[in-house]
Amino acid sequence: MRQSRVVAALVLAACASGAQRTASPQRKPEDALQALAAAEAAADKDRALQARAGWLRYLIASDPRGAADRLRAAAETGTPAQRALALAGLGEIAEDRTDSAGAARSFIAAVQAAPTDPIAELAAVRLLDLEGETPQVDDLIASAAQALKAPAAPRAARLLREAGARVAGRRAGAAGDPRIEWEAWRAVGTVQRWRVGGPFAALRLFDLSRTLPLDGSAPATAAVYDRALDFPDGDVGLDLEPGDGDVYYAVSDVTLERGGNYLIWVEGAAALEARLDGAVVISRVPYPLESPRAQTTPVRLAPGTHRVLARWSRAEGNRFRITLVRSDGDVSDLSSAAPAELSGARAAAPCDLGQVCTTPPAWRDRADLRDTAASMLEDSPDDALAAWLLARSAMGDDRAVSRAAVDRAVALTAGGGEPRDFAAEMELELELRRKIVQASEVDTYVSAGGAMVYLVGGRKGRGNSK
Repeated sequence: MRQSRVVAALVLAACASGAQRTASPQRKPEDALQALAAAEAAADKDRALQARAGWLRYLIASDPRGAADRLRAAAETGTPAQRALALAGLGEIAEDRTDSAGAARSFIAAVQAAPTDPIAELAAVRLLDLEGETPQVDDLIASAAQALKAPAAPRAARLLREAGARVAGRRAGAAGDPRIEWEAWRAVGTVQRWRVGGPFAALRLFDLSRTLPLDGSAPATAAVYDRALDFPDGDVGLDLEPGDGDVYYAVSDVTLERGGNYLIWVEGAAALEARLDGAVVISRVPYPLESPRAQTTPVRLAPGTHRVLARWSRAEGNRFRITLVRSDGDVSDLSSAAPAELSGARAAAPCDLGQVCTTPPAWRDRADLRDTAASMLEDSPDDALAAWLLARSAMGDDRAVSRAAVDRAVALTAGGGEPRDFAAEMELELELRRKIVQASEVDTYVSAGGAMVYLVGGRKGRGNSK
């Protein structure tokens, strides 16, 4: 569900709105160059800092050639975490050059170099962006998702397997075998079988705080147009339902073979409350503040069967997906079934109905890229790489966080490039764009990517994907 196009849109928005508002009042444009010089001097003395120096040359100086030299050195000789960071940087540079296959190889190598490191999540996010570019890229992603083994960062594992599942969906259509898609999404940990019923109210968001049949502390059963439905990709929705009425329930019995620590991952509908065994784990309300597109919280579940219930309004997003991701990054041990009756309860909750809340985490995800980037910024508020990582971790999922992070990253990297270097890079990008246009005119263009292409060309042409 994430889209690379957001990168350029947010960068442009940051530029237009004056990104310097997040910078220190004493910060000057030359500070970016000084930060880069200090990072490169430190890397010349300590080879372990080469990957960071390469990234800062890419972000601040807009010098992919110089950055690539340092990143290649780090990718060959660094620790696993340093190699992953360097390979992710090389992937970004490759995509800026519209080399989607090369970018995919670098991002896959980053995941494989340090699968439990937070940078694995960055690489997996970028692979999800690249999915669908070309058959070659899809083959690479599908193979990497199939080969991924525990231990791995749970977010990285989920995102990489989602990319593979999207590829599997297209292959299932081509082969006429829906089991291919079904099994791929089951491996992600997606809840696929539900009993859905409703509507139970009429005033949409105004009824979120109203007690409805399955909101009592004791289990209850309701029967309002309820039916069992299968969603192979877990994307639950009622697109063809009449528009009258609102607030629906969806319930599923999920069986966990091993149990343990999981991330419950909720995406889609902005007005939704997710419950596990009657306990509210995430409650989303889009007013007065916008809901993130996706939210997660760590939970601990015993082996066996558990009841998942979603109570949602179609007023702010018609569809939702709920996924249980294993903390060790392994293939999901989840299977789901639609119960015979629409039943449930609201036995425990950290907030009242119609309020925003999340249950306290049952364990800590130390490979969370957003938390890692935020910690880096706490230690060093002027860290341009940390600001960029924070923006990338939230982009497409949480617009409020990503807007602020993009503003900060632009402010921390502004003024770092030489005009002649920028002119040379721009001419190279324009030449690449001309080649893309020429290839599109004769129907031979198959792939494009990179923030600069979006900025220069205004849009990303998909071309012929055969």
